[in-house]
Amino acid sequence: MEKNRKTKQLIQNSFLKLLEKKSFETITVGKIAKKADINRGTFYLHYKDKYDLQEKMEEELFSKLGDYIDQLQARYTSTITFEKEQEMLFRFF
Repeated sequence: MEKNRKTKQLIQNSFLKLLEKKSFETITVGKIAKKADINRGTFYLHYKDKYDLQEKMEEELFSKLGDYIDQLQARYTSTITFEKEQEMLFRFF
């Protein structure tokens, strides 16, 4: 299981590095696999295609963001303080 998580992280990092230099439309599974130093078959064990990869990464980001907001909310007893913190987060993103 640990290996799967490391491979997914490697694929995601490679995808993000490619996005720094190329547009999403020009990135292929082959380019992601090459950057990650894996074969295409390994990529397909984890994701259907580059759209699935992007969607899963977005879901993970928003899940973590939601968890963080929940932690902030639990930390503050005052709704006003929490709302100010939440507004600051939304401005950041």
